[in-house]
Amino acid sequence: MSRAAIVIGWRIHPPWIDGTSVLARSVVNGLIELSEAMAFYPCLISTYWIPEHRRLSILNDELHRYKQSYLSKLASFEFLREPLPNPAPLMISALFRIIKRFRLERIYIHLFDQVLLNEAQLVLLLRKFSLLSKRKIRIIDHVRTLTQLETTRWNIIINKCIDVYALTSLTFKNIFKAISPNDKERPMFLVIPPSINTRIFSSYPKEKACEIITQRLNLDLCSNSDYTMLHMASVSEDRFPAHFILKSLAKLKHQGINVSLIVASRDPIKNLKRLKTIINASKKYGLEENIILLKRYLTEPEKVMLLNAVDVLLQLYSSRLTHDVIVPPLTLLEAMACGTPIISTKTLYTVDVVKDRLLDNLALKSLDVNEFSFKLESILTDNSFRKKIARIERKIVEDYFSISKLKEAIKRLYNELE
Repeated sequence: MSRAAIVIGWRIHPPWIDGTSVLARSVVNGLIELSEAMAFYPCLISTYWIPEHRRLSILNDELHRYKQSYLSKLASFEFLREPLPNPAPLMISALFRIIKRFRLERIYIHLFDQVLLNEAQLVLLLRKFSLLSKRKIRIIDHVRTLTQLETTRWNIIINKCIDVYALTSLTFKNIFKAISPNDKERPMFLVIPPSINTRIFSSYPKEKACEIITQRLNLDLCSNSDYTMLHMASVSEDRFPAHFILKSLAKLKHQGINVSLIVASRDPIKNLKRLKTIINASKKYGLEENIILLKRYLTEPEKVMLLNAVDVLLQLYSSRLTHDVIVPPLTLLEAMACGTPIISTKTLYTVDVVKDRLLDNLALKSLDVNEFSFKLESILTDNSFRKKIARIERKIVEDYFSISKLKEAIKRLYNELE
């Protein structure tokens, strides 16, 4: 019986500026490594995105590495040119070409694109295609955010159009209680954890990392201040409460602890207005020399070195986000793999990452300036404490969020679906 695992999703190639593409790439990598042992063809259908001219020079090398590392190992890949007003028919055409090429009898489709998931047309076409071609199609939707899980729209689509459906990658046990495992009309839940490539995201000497960052990004991290903190995510107010952060840094500066904050926005080109607002706010607190804005995309090697060059990663979440966040946040996992101490908030978004009492104690219960300043100071001023945190974080990623764990989960998933 010939079979294939086909990943469908947008922009599963550099720049990996959002969690969805990072998550999808890890699944592609896991499928490639498993394909020979489990006897299936790993394939990819995605959109081909040509970066703007100003981004191209930065990303050329990484795009080339991606082609060598991933695309060359796939049995087949098809890129659809963006923008597409209605991609579903083209997706089906690409799928048909792959099925015809390998004479496939069974197809597993890993669906990552939220827009396609919300559009019933793709699911209807897949079901029609399955009936006409007499091929068994399994749809594996990677539900990545709490909002997606709470949305009823995909439930309607699934229950009416698809016989077997698997939801993956959210790991909250309390969420599963809302859906009875005995309810046959509900999709089944099989967990595939987000995975981090611990060979890439690893610890490097801080001096070496600072030297590389100075050369690549023209940032002299080791001389601007006593310590350096990094925010590497969306800069919207629900994830970057600017006045709270600046007030806390001003308090530490008054105590004689000078901390620089690097703000690496997920999409710096689109967020220029928000970044200017942050700079203007920093002047109010006398911190304009302490705020460093990165106004371009980072390649993956640059991201790894930056995580190793800073003293703390800051990633705060309000109780109610205005935009979706992947659960658990991949930036937090990448930082933990590098051994970078993290200060975040105790929310549903981070509960699966904080698997140790020490890390739990470092998480903020609320956006309180005194609590934040105290915990930040305790990390920055105690080198042995930072090293202990780094060891714990690295072990959590290796034990729960490594590629080997991802491959185990995919094996279990495919055995369940057979």
